[in-house]
Amino acid sequence: MNGHDNGMTAGGNGTAVAMPYAVELSRWSGEFVDPAAEDAFGEHVGDADRRNFVIALFVTGPLYFSFVISDYLLLGFEALFWVNAVLRLLVLVFCWGLGYALLRRPIMPPRLYRLSLLFFFVVLGNALVLYPVSQREFLEIYPGLLVMLVGAFFFVPSRLADRLLATVFALVGLGIETLLFFPPERQQLPLAILFFVVTLVFCVVTSVQHARLRRFSFIDSVHSRHLTTLLQQEVSLRRQLEDAARQQARTDELTGLPNRRRFFELAEREMVRAQRYSSPLAVVMLDLDHFKEINDNYGHAAGDQVLRAVGDCCRDVLRTNDVIGRLGGEEFAILLPATAMDGARLFAERLREAVYECRIGLPGTELRLTATLGVAACAPGEVVTVDELLARADAALYRGKAAGRNRVEGQS
Repeated sequence: MNGHDNGMTAGGNGTAVAMPYAVELSRWSGEFVDPAAEDAFGEHVGDADRRNFVIALFVTGPLYFSFVISDYLLLGFEALFWVNAVLRLLVLVFCWGLGYALLRRPIMPPRLYRLSLLFFFVVLGNALVLYPVSQREFLEIYPGLLVMLVGAFFFVPSRLADRLLATVFALVGLGIETLLFFPPERQQLPLAILFFVVTLVFCVVTSVQHARLRRFSFIDSVHSRHLTTLLQQEVSLRRQLEDAARQQARTDELTGLPNRRRFFELAEREMVRAQRYSSPLAVVMLDLDHFKEINDNYGHAAGDQVLRAVGDCCRDVLRTNDVIGRLGGEEFAILLPATAMDGARLFAERLREAVYECRIGLPGTELRLTATLGVAACAPGEVVTVDELLARADAALYRGKAAGRNRVEGQS
């Protein structure tokens, strides 16, 4: 991921998945070059880093304070011992206080890393103050600083630049104190610095590799989330397309009403329900009067406009449980559940009036529509099919046509 990674990865189907930011990693720090990517990584690992930092605080404080035992063995209960004890106690209080504060008020990167840097300076600074105060020899202090260096790199979450800054602070402070307060130890300083630098190089290399691995894991998780999102979007799109295809297969494209196939599906269900509960059921068939003349005189576009208007009239009159469909051409059918002949005739009359009141504006003229409706019903408990009931309604409709059109005719 170093070099010139463009933030793209290939999905399982060969489709490129774009990252929301560049994922190029620095060769030197193992961190993202793009600040937005580094901020996103900080949010991703923030909770884990905060927990690790809290653990480090609660462990470091008592561990550092426990060296008061060695101070006692070296100094006894002299005044310098109490100075050392107070200095170590301050570190303990600082560590536990900061850890408790982080538990009460979660802080996320990059503010968390600034607190880590403060922690480095407090602990290392305290150790450097203890060096001349405790009157320890150089070789007694030096291993402790190396341990702190390793701990700073591997147990306290922070950025590489902050760790290096704390290391330089410790190294410079140790060198100055050795030169000023412990002249006899000067000959040991070059070798100590060499070991310090070797340890530092080891820590830096390992830390960079660890940083890279963490960010590789983050990149993989982001890719996985993106792929999951794309998959969910694709599944959702396919469902929408399937729903649209099913709807299209069931819907008359011109009027938006259920088509013949869908009408029969719904009508069969209602017929089964009516026979199961011995309830009445009726069918109304509607046929526009003189529709062929409308097409011939005004064109098929006008005919389509008329059919859409009639479909709207039917919707306005329909009840909640009624089933409607366009059977083809200018024929419409409405199935009326739990409706006997008298109620069906009243419904058909309302529908006829609604069609009669409909006006179709055309260039230079206005069409007034009429329709003839046939009504058929089955009595409760009567065994009849949808086709048979429609045939009765169709026969009534043609009697209405023969009787002059623009009327409602019931089954004989």
